[in-house]
Amino acid sequence: MIALTKEKREELIRYYGTIIDWHKDRLSSYLSDFDRGAIESSKLMTEIALASLTAECKYFQWKWAKDENAVWTTTPIEKLSDAVSAFGKDGENVIYRMLFTAPPVPDIKLPGDHEGTEHTDYHSGKKDGWNECLAEIKHLNGLGE
Repeated sequence: MIALTKEKREELIRYYGTIIDWHKDRLSSYLSDFDRGAIESSKLMTEIALASLTAECKYFQWKWAKDENAVWTTTPIEKLSDAVSAFGKDGENVIYRMLFTAPPVPDIKLPGDHEGTEHTDYHSGKKDGWNECLAEIKHLNGLGE
């Protein structure tokens, strides 16, 4: 886990924003397939990093510091001030950690294989082309095959 100060987090958010803008500018120009792929990949990684930096804290966890068998208790962030008040002078014996939920990376939805039953050259070529294209999309997205 990486710990960041509020200032460093804000600096990275600004920086990643400018990097994403740079990617958008470059993608609008003529590029080779290799360069376009590299820039699109870099843009996606930057967007994922930015999403993790801008996620809101949804929950916190706490446990008693001196109890080696203590388990973490998860509580909505809205209850943090109530919990701190409730612990009172025992608050220094409590360990807290914040939980952030970044937006999930969207799932890639792919159509299935073409299961054509026609036996003409046209339908056979269409089926083969469809399935080859689908296999390449899966390969490019790291889905095996």
